[in-house]
Amino acid sequence: MAQCCGVHPRTLRDWRHEKHRMSYEALQRVCQKTNLSIPEEIPILSEFWHIRRAGRLGGWRRTELYGPPPATLESRRKGGRISCERFRANPTLAKACGFIIRKSIRRPRKSAQLAEFIGIMLGDGCISSRFQVGIAFNAKTDGAYGVYLQRLFWTLFGLSATIQRRVDSNGWTVVASSRTLVEYLQTLGLVIGDKVAHQVDVPEWIWARQSYQRACLRGLMDTDGSIYHYTHRVNGSVYAHAALCFTNRSQPLLSSVQRILSNHDFHSLRRPYQVYLNRQMEIQRYFQIIGSSNSKHLGRFQEYFFDRDPIKERCESLVDPAALEKR
Repeated sequence: MAQCCGVHPRTLRDWRHEKHRMSYEALQRVCQKTNLSIPEEIPILSEFWHIRRAGRLGGWRRTELYGPPPATLESRRKGGRISCERFRANPTLAKACGFIIRKSIRRPRKSAQLAEFIGIMLGDGCISSRFQVGIAFNAKTDGAYGVYLQRLFWTLFGLSATIQRRVDSNGWTVVASSRTLVEYLQTLGLVIGDKVAHQVDVPEWIWARQSYQRACLRGLMDTDGSIYHYTHRVNGSVYAHAALCFTNRSQPLLSSVQRILSNHDFHSLRRPYQVYLNRQMEIQRYFQIIGSSNSKHLGRFQEYFFDRDPIKERCESLVDPAALEKR
């Protein structure tokens, strides 16, 4: 029988006493020799079915004999640090192993364009965490400006920013995810978290050149600024004017906006959370000297000062026709 199965007689006896399981090959030989079919009710296991269970039993037995494995919390930390250093030195290896590594960014020199970006961040921008930078905009009125912001991330830092859209709101956000970018922006004077709680201000390097000041002011006004027209009465007469207003809850930032305007010979008016330009000639000079990257502001400026005369139209709508007849 053992010769038929191709095994030693002792192995055959172990099968008989159910000490070990019979091989499938030996079963086939026996069935072929005896002209019997393989029983249907017996379980047929895959090759090396016992390896996992045997390894677990071996591990338990080793722990009983010699105690827990020699690895400690500190040794695992050391191994993790070594792996991180190795992946930083060889990003290709890290990517091949499926690890997410830091994005490399372009670190631009200080320039007017970078100063404008700083102004945008101080306005509607936010560094929400150590890994993400976002700039909010109104999708309905500032859609073109949102695309401009998306391109600005690529132009300055070589990063692809995405626009997070909301179905229930027009408040969309341009988002760039990069820990390296967050750390770089911190070196430029920006902070992580609530800008009002930190009472943020214009970074010192912006004051080095007037071109930086103008660009930073442009970014601030394009995000937290507005241009509109209003009416008021003086001695019974109705007057209408255009106004340029910057609104923010950071007092140091309001003071800096007023300082930049003063450095360029603008006469501004300060309120608790606003800085105004009311003089019509100065508003026109503002758009000539400072300018705007937001098409909404440019469109309103064009409409108020060149396309039509809304101030005159507003005044005529408020004048009593009977008073004109009496005159």
